[in-house]
Amino acid sequence: METMPPPHDRCPACGTPLPATAPPPACPRCALPLVGPVAGELRETDRALLRLDAERGRLLVRRGQLLAQLRPPYPQAPWGAAPGTPWGAPPRRETSPRAVQNLLLALGGVLLAVAAIAFTVISWGRLGIGGRAAVLGVLTLAATSVPVLLLRRTLKATAEVVACLGLVLLLLDAYALHPVAFAEADGLRYAALSLAAVAALWAGYGKAFGRLVLPVPFAVAIGQLPLALWASAEESAYGIAAALLATASLDAAAALLTGGRGTRVTAAVAGTGVGAAGLLTAGGLSVSAGDGGAALRAGALLLGAAAVALAVALRQRVPAAVSGVLAGVAALAAVGAAGGVVRTGVSVDWIVPGYLVCAVVVLGAAAFAVPTRLRPVAAGLAAGAAAVHALALLWALPRWPWAWSRPTRGRARTARSRWPACSPPNWPRRHGCTAAPRTPRPPPPAPWCRPRSPSAPPVRCPYGSSPWPPCSRCRPGRSPGPPW
Repeated sequence: METMPPPHDRCPACGTPLPATAPPPACPRCALPLVGPVAGELRETDRALLRLDAERGRLLVRRGQLLAQLRPPYPQAPWGAAPGTPWGAPPRRETSPRAVQNLLLALGGVLLAVAAIAFTVISWGRLGIGGRAAVLGVLTLAATSVPVLLLRRTLKATAEVVACLGLVLLLLDAYALHPVAFAEADGLRYAALSLAAVAALWAGYGKAFGRLVLPVPFAVAIGQLPLALWASAEESAYGIAAALLATASLDAAAALLTGGRGTRVTAAVAGTGVGAAGLLTAGGLSVSAGDGGAALRAGALLLGAAAVALAVALRQRVPAAVSGVLAGVAALAAVGAAGGVVRTGVSVDWIVPGYLVCAVVVLGAAAFAVPTRLRPVAAGLAAGAAAVHALALLWALPRWPWAWSRPTRGRARTARSRWPACSPPNWPRRHGCTAAPRTPRPPPPAPWCRPRSPSAPPVRCPYGSSPWPPCSRCRPGRSPGPPW
């Protein structure tokens, strides 16, 4: 570290250089005395301060060396590091090796499934459908047996992929057996029975090999189709709605009673979609019912759906939000069932009030019949009833300002609805009209009619004689028409 010159080389006050051989008695610039006991003590003080500064510099250098020994060396930033990566952190991988392995296994399984489908559907060579069914049967047995060996070697992902391939082959077996052994069977009914059998077999397969995760959820997904296909073969809208609602009920039972998380999620999602379709179908049947019997059948379906939704909402394992939504759906279904029956027995003007009365009953049940501990269920029932009240209000709201602000037009509209013959230009009484309506105002001139002169004769129009004069395009005795 660079230090200051010795004290005797410069003046202590102004720093003027002094001769080193024979220091003068006083500074030649500021006249500060440089001899005597006081000047000597000042020089000793300056030397002590210089020694302290040198020691401080040495200690600071040593402090930096010790900190450098304690800290690890700073590595260079890796090439291709993402923005925001900490200094010295290793480069982050885009994906893990296990994820890449699972992706490759899934792609291989998809390719094998596509090959099996092409082998079954497309006729290759001289091998008929029976030969292809036999080959597929052997491959299915092999594909369903290999996962057992793979699980023993802890190759779980590979076992899952091979099991999914076995499911595809099992479905293709059912497809190939139809023209071979069941050619005369109805297509939809055979598909329903075969899918039900495949779903049952695959659920048992998944339960037998509990370490496999995908078989049981896939069986639940396949189980959504049999009842709907069988009802479609019957060509009955009520049967289709009943099948959809029954399937949704089975899904609800599977979501509540099974232990696997994947099975519960699959059953809940599938049951929500199928149940919504069944409710919409039953609601459409209730609204379009022409007599009391049809309305009762649709109402029975809606009440069954409401009972299932309410039973699921009352379960303790169901979250509070889900319970509220299910209770609201149950309220809407109950109002739709009761209101649909009421609709067939009242006039058109009392249909919406009938639904409103049913909503009031449901709202009262939510307020007084549901215990306090079931607040989410009560809130859902009240929300469903409130939705019906809001719709009824929207139905009645547009008539109030119209009737209050335009009373004359309201009466004219009422008269036209009661006596269709009393609408312009049928005001005369020769049509059998018993009312005495006001004389209608003449219609305004057509936009293409421009008055030619105030003294021109009037023009014949569909509503009688018009006081407006014709233009150059309109002649007396003809109805005004556009120039084109």
